[in-house]
Amino acid sequence: MANVGEICNREVVFATRETPIITAAKLMRQHHVGTIVIVEQTELTKIVAREQTREAQGRR
Repeated sequence: MANVGEICNREVVFATRETPIITAAKLMRQHHVGTIVIVEQTELTKIVAREQTREAQGRR
């Protein structure tokens, strides 16, 4: 069985808390990922999933 290191995406896509939701959704589509990391300076503050951006835009 594979371990997570073998299947993980090493390219981290990130945004800041001020990034518009639509921009975060576009980043996910452009990079073919389902989550992005939210950072403040050099500290991780949250991870946002594609479903959360859809809900915030009133879509499912």
